[in-house]
Amino acid sequence: MEIPAADATRILEATALLHGMEDGEAPARIGRRVAIYGGGNTAIDVARTVKRLGAEEACIIYRRSRAYMPAHDFEVREAIDEGVQMRWLRTVQRVEPGRIVVERMTVDETARPPDR
Repeated sequence: MEIPAADATRILEATALLHGMEDGEAPARIGRRVAIYGGGNTAIDVARTVKRLGAEEACIIYRRSRAYMPAHDFEVREAIDEGVQMRWLRTVQRVEPGRIVVERMTVDETARPPDR
């Protein structure tokens, strides 16, 4: 995904972070607030991992509603129980120093954004 001004903050690739953890190599630094873009099991795993690594806030940003989120229900419930925040119907608009600007999505009956 292309994120405008992505160089304004530190962005890690989810699978690289998880593979590193599997190999015993935790990231050198996890921010106080971590945003994860996506709605699959990998996004859930990363959110739970960064919370366990000490992030005060882990927030999943997903472009569709919960009903269309591909992550397993039990994984979502467990993540929420661990304090992971969910922001359904959102997309990353741009990244600025110290913050991510998200856009609320509007969707049709199939939970897809209408043609613009």
